[in-house]
Amino acid sequence: MAIPNSEDTFAMLRKEKQYNICIRKDENNPNYVTERVYVNGECIQIPVGEDVEVPETVFKLLRRKNII
Repeated sequence: MAIPNSEDTFAMLRKEKQYNICIRKDENNPNYVTERVYVNGECIQIPVGEDVEVPETVFKLLRRKNII
């Protein structure tokens, strides 16, 4: 099986169920403005302190990292 390229990866993520999340801001670290998640080597940056929709894969990775 070939490694998916970025177009294939993002196409796969767009087809997944979407979840609304909000990553809490860290009052002790004002420089924490984005959380990064890597899927198939592609970096997805999620803004902190904003309501955003993310694919199920990203949602599961954030839960595994105890971010949400």
